[in-house]
Amino acid sequence: MNFGSSSIIRISAYLFIVAVSLSWQTHASNIDESNTFSSKTIVASTYSKPNISSLKLANKTTNNAYQTAYFSNLNLNNSINQNSFSNQLFLTNEENENSKKVNRYRAALEISLFIGAGLVGYNYWQEKMEDDWEFEYKSFNDYLERFVSTDQIKFDDNSILYNWGHVYAGAFYYQVGRVNGFSNYESLLISTIGSSVWEYIIEFREAISINDQIMTSVGGAILGETFHQMASLLKRRSKTPFSKLLATYFQPIDIFESFFDKKGIALDNFESQPIGFIRNNIEKFDIFSGIKSVDQVDEDIFSVIEFGLQGELVNLPVKSEGSLNKQVLDTVAVELIQELGVTASGLRDYYSYTKVVPSAYFSKHMSENQSGYAMFIGPAAGTEYNSRGFDHNQDFYAIANLLGATLDLSLYKNKKFLRMAFDAYGNFAFVRPYGTNQYFEAGNSYLGAKTILRKKSYYYAIGTSLRSRIEAQPTNKIGMGVTGVYHKLKSFDEGSKDRHAEDVKRSLELKDRVASLKAWVSYEPKHRWKISGAIEHIYRSGNIDETASGATQSFYISDTETTYKLQFNYDIL
Repeated sequence: MNFGSSSIIRISAYLFIVAVSLSWQTHASNIDESNTFSSKTIVASTYSKPNISSLKLANKTTNNAYQTAYFSNLNLNNSINQNSFSNQLFLTNEENENSKKVNRYRAALEISLFIGAGLVGYNYWQEKMEDDWEFEYKSFNDYLERFVSTDQIKFDDNSILYNWGHVYAGAFYYQVGRVNGFSNYESLLISTIGSSVWEYIIEFREAISINDQIMTSVGGAILGETFHQMASLLKRRSKTPFSKLLATYFQPIDIFESFFDKKGIALDNFESQPIGFIRNNIEKFDIFSGIKSVDQVDEDIFSVIEFGLQGELVNLPVKSEGSLNKQVLDTVAVELIQELGVTASGLRDYYSYTKVVPSAYFSKHMSENQSGYAMFIGPAAGTEYNSRGFDHNQDFYAIANLLGATLDLSLYKNKKFLRMAFDAYGNFAFVRPYGTNQYFEAGNSYLGAKTILRKKSYYYAIGTSLRSRIEAQPTNKIGMGVTGVYHKLKSFDEGSKDRHAEDVKRSLELKDRVASLKAWVSYEPKHRWKISGAIEHIYRSGNIDETASGATQSFYISDTETTYKLQFNYDIL
């Protein structure tokens, strides 16, 4: 390991970060042991008398300890139906934040250790990193230009897997905040700060990567919140070794938390607090396997064995009796799908999807006989990683749905329900131009094109994504539904922000579109087990347009694919 002058600068910068971190407000915001709340922090549905002198709530924390809170002189919120027969009580997320202890000291220490480990790895693989080095600093003023000028901010030209890996690094930063009591928005700030420290200070000889900043901060927050909620769900609802393993997979920072607690280093006497409503939310987590037949145009039908997991959590009392209209300022819902496809030749497909609703307006009315509605509308974000074919050679795109909106409406009638959800996003994506293989076979190449396309055969894109879902459960054992997805992605002119803008000689405009429609029906033969069948139709197209001397040459290709799937699910909760 060669520690030269550049390493000394990095280590000095890192030690400075640690010093700042350890001095950063180490005392957590503690709450009185009596856990007294103001009268307007509780929203409740009564089952008898509207005046309740005292209520007691036992709330299980993530480390299996029980915390007791007493609520005195409770005044009922006007938005609750006073004639409701439900005895369900819930504490809204934003008020639950008041009951949490925020451990800034531990969060700062963990982030510092994470960055320090990354610094060691960066120096160990220094020879590989040197390919990305661009800048030499002869004086401190030269280095200061990095912070006061935008000249060093560019799009990098790293591989797909390396660039998407920043989402997982950002998820770690984010979860450090979450497990130490910070809100989702505060944890987003933590992942942004962690990313900026790495880009501006640790990688000081490299360009400040625009795509890394986006994926680590926002993409990491999306993935981190989804994984955080899934880990909390598994720890709360299932105690099997497999569930514990999955929870660790989703939130590995828990290993460090457990280590500190067992060693007696529970700084600020912190205990993780659950986030969310207490009763009548939606909680699902399945593992599944199945087989699908793929029918492509001009290709033989082939089969793919699939394995995966899927989960959904709605932190709202959607099924409890009563009426409510409420603005919720913490995570309302998350969704997760991860899926592997294997053929006789090996791993062929990988698909991952996440969705987060960080806050929402919630409205519901539910009668005693379980008839009524529940609706929430609010901002949403998500990620989607889709790789079909070996080594991305057929189709690939990785999307960060940075900001959008969601509307989710459920109608209930005597335990039957109809649910409709609609999402719309603006996104940033990595895309392999569809039809690249055919483009090359026709004698074309990406020589002289933008750096990332020329070197790695994918491009940075912006665009829109639309999603819709309609599902119904006419009986307790039968379910059915339809889902639709549409992505429209387009390259943009990176200009001087291309890492090697001076080498770009050709103007290529790339457009990709994805549309899919899936219908499914399921049957639950026994508790926890479900069998389902689905048919999905996928449309995929791509344009590669080149403008030279005022004329545009266009290359266009489109394909359709139909899949038939038989799947077996097991609910592990």
